[in-house]
Amino acid sequence: SKGILMTELATLFDQKTCPLLFPQIKVIRFKKNDTVIQQGEISPNLWYIHKGSFSTTTQVPYQKKPLTLATLKPSDIFGEISFIDGSQSTATVTAIEHSECWTLRRELLPALYELYPTLALKLNAHIATIIAKRIRETLVKLKKTSTKTTTFLTKKITTTKRKRLTNTWSKHTSIFL
Repeated sequence: SKGILMTELATLFDQKTCPLLFPQIKVIRFKKNDTVIQQGEISPNLWYIHKGSFSTTTQVPYQKKPLTLATLKPSDIFGEISFIDGSQSTATVTAIEHSECWTLRRELLPALYELYPTLALKLNAHIATIIAKRIRETLVKLKKTSTKTTTFLTKKITTTKRKRLTNTWSKHTSIFL
């Protein structure tokens, strides 16, 4: 169940369960509207939300406003893609309220695999599940956004063509007047 998995993930940040990793865990506090991760930047941390909530957004081509992907709350994680592969962040994460996260740096992964292999496997399985779920949810949102963008562009093209046709017709009919 999700609750059991979250409890197991929280053990990453527990001094009794993981005494060798515990000193490496950092607690970071955020104020409302603080940006934690900026889309396109590399963020080598896995972020575990202890308190508060965060908004994840991404910029979509032809859209003025970013697309809101999710609202994250305590026990959720973020930064999982960069944490796993070291690549650029796919979304911007912003604090909705005063919040607190615990972080695990990417370079600690080899130690996690060596010292706590069962926990590392559970963490990987959980991250894979989260990534799959978020991809599915994002595709649904992008499909809706794409439909709106297509409708907008079609109206704009139709209006532009109509104006050109009207202007051309006006020029040609003025010859006969």
